[in-house]
Amino acid sequence: PVIPVPAARVSLPGQLREVHMYDTSNLAVLKYAMKHTGGYYVQAVIDQDALAERKFRLCQFGVLRRVLGTQDGIHRNNLGESSRSVRARVLSMSRVQVGGVTQNEPFVAAKVAAAPLEYLDYLPKGSHNISNLAATYYQCEQLRLALGEDALKGTSFE
Repeated sequence: PVIPVPAARVSLPGQLREVHMYDTSNLAVLKYAMKHTGGYYVQAVIDQDALAERKFRLCQFGVLRRVLGTQDGIHRNNLGESSRSVRARVLSMSRVQVGGVTQNEPFVAAKVAAAPLEYLDYLPKGSHNISNLAATYYQCEQLRLALGEDALKGTSFE
């Protein structure tokens, strides 16, 4: 399952975020991911050039994400109407290569493969393990949450 987003909203591997999902297709992605893929889904960038031609297409790369936890919520729109929503803690795991869209309803699905690592050539040798980086970031984030925001004030981590 894929959640298409504008380029400005895409997460980077290693980022841990809380996302508020209330759109029906995003809720369908979340439900499917939790039931069938161990909480994994892809966040893919919407191709702006295709939109200019009034077409829907995804860019070549996206980010594999994993849902770590959820909490039911309520979304209120500008008119004061409310609907079901979910707040999810999501870890962006690694970059993936996104192929053609294979499904549009009830949510977007696309062919996905591991991304080539050439884009990491600028990193020092031996530092290409994105899974370890993501896991380390997650552990640091868990420690920060356990200690609380005040515990880090005045440190180099602030």
